Amino acid sequence: MCTLTIIPALAHHSPARLVMSRDEQRSRARALPPRIIEPGPHANVPHRIMPTDPQSGGTWIALNSAGLVFALLNVNPPADVAAPRTARPTFSRGVIIPHISTHTTLNRAASAALALDFDRFPPFRLIITDGTQLIELVSSINGPTLHHTPNLSAPFFATSSGLGDHHVDQPRRDLFNQLITSAKPVDRPEAQAAFHLSVFNQAPQISVLMSRPDASTVSITAVDLHPTRLVMRYHEVDDQFIRSASRGDQAEPTRTHTLTLDRQSDAPSLPPSPPAASHCEPPRSALRP
Repeated sequence: MCTLTIIPALAHHSPARLVMSRDEQRSRARALPPRIIEPGPHANVPHRIMPTDPQSGGTWIALNSAGLVFALLNVNPPADVAAPRTARPTFSRGVIIPHISTHTTLNRAASAALALDFDRFPPFRLIITDGTQLIELVSSINGPTLHHTPNLSAPFFATSSGLGDHHVDQPRRDLFNQLITSAKPVDRPEAQAAFHLSVFNQAPQISVLMSRPDASTVSITAVDLHPTRLVMRYHEVDDQFIRSASRGDQAEPTRTHTLTLDRQSDAPSLPPSPPAASHCEPPRSALRP
């Protein structure tokens, strides 16, 4: 249960930015904040940043020092097309990103993902991007499908909901197009912030910043891919935050965790951007530039 948006880099104005809202059952334990995972002394793998779901020990989002971002959403089809129950044991989808995020190129990460035993996982959508290209791998009852966007020139959107993805995709997509796609590129960071703080007051259960009796948005993670540094900001949110946002008031996250990695010297570089653009430390709540 998540909503993901990506806006490409705008040279001399802003870095490529990925924002992911995580919605979770109220009964589920709160995630542990992100930490830097350092490779062992002889391991030829990148440094990584990721939060941890204590229930699965896995994660839904990660950033590595090669400049790759990994994001995973559940796939919740309508009941009449959902996969039948199987006697085979299933693994948590949360283990997928820790498994593949040690790779430093899109091709290698995608190959590792395609090598998974998809029958052992509930359906999922995996996004891998370096801010200039994007891999989207969808696992469903019909098997995996992979789509490669070699030139990420337009904003990207994906969403899911335990209510059924078909219930939330269109209203959230319409708002995404209205706020982000239609915005001038220079205005998209602010539009992206507004999108992830959006509440449909007449239908909070399908909002981007959502709330219902059994579930709510619990965190918003923003990743900025600068040419030489990589930043993850993880904002924990609660019901008070959601109520403030729904009224249009200034909303402050419960906690914010900011972690930074130096980009590997041999990693692909993105178009130049200022070393410390103001939208990286927004004054209004978690994301406002």
